[in-house]
Amino acid sequence: MSYNLNATDFVYDLIVNKIVTREWLPGSKIWPETKLCRQTGVSRTAVRQAIEKLAALSVLSKVHGSGTYVQSLQESSLSGLPFFQMEIGDILMLLEFRLYFEVGNVQMYIDRATDEDIAALEKNYVSMCESADDPDRFYYLDNEFHNMIAEGSRNTYSIKVSNTFFEAMELSQMGLYKNLGPQLGVDWHGYILEFIKKRDKEMASIYMRRHIELNIKALQDKTAKQD
Repeated sequence: MSYNLNATDFVYDLIVNKIVTREWLPGSKIWPETKLCRQTGVSRTAVRQAIEKLAALSVLSKVHGSGTYVQSLQESSLSGLPFFQMEIGDILMLLEFRLYFEVGNVQMYIDRATDEDIAALEKNYVSMCESADDPDRFYYLDNEFHNMIAEGSRNTYSIKVSNTFFEAMELSQMGLYKNLGPQLGVDWHGYILEFIKKRDKEMASIYMRRHIELNIKALQDKTAKQD
């Protein structure tokens, strides 16, 4: 049984890697089961199990008599989101959702976070400021800041959704978004943290909302200049 599980995971990882690296683009047909068996050296049962797992996430779609195809990001489930590279339009839509999602999270965080949670959030902010010249590290810490707020909300569903967004946006690399520079994150995370430490829900919410609104506008402006 363990061998079959390991074999399934091996095929699963292979398929995911080809989607993530865009070797298999949305809408494209993946290798047939026979070729996957031949390339991986595992049983057809293991191959089918791997495909079924990804089909359950709406990452793959099985078409009777035709084969198995890669879904688009828009067609995938929320759990399948991290397997796809995001285009600029997808990033903007996600930010629009986060405009409301993050405000609710920061309110719950202030109600439920411990002093230790807030100290950890402040440590993250200090590290983020120190990493302003390292885009990859800075971007990771920027998103981790928001993820820590979701975790401190103690709301299971907020945590799950936030973790999914964190993985999806990290995986996409967000080259254009990172090019907006660090100053928005440094300034506005500082304001948000200030009011979190005061446990002022109203002001923390206002600054969280404004922070994301400015990110949306900056990204829209940058995109317009490149068109």
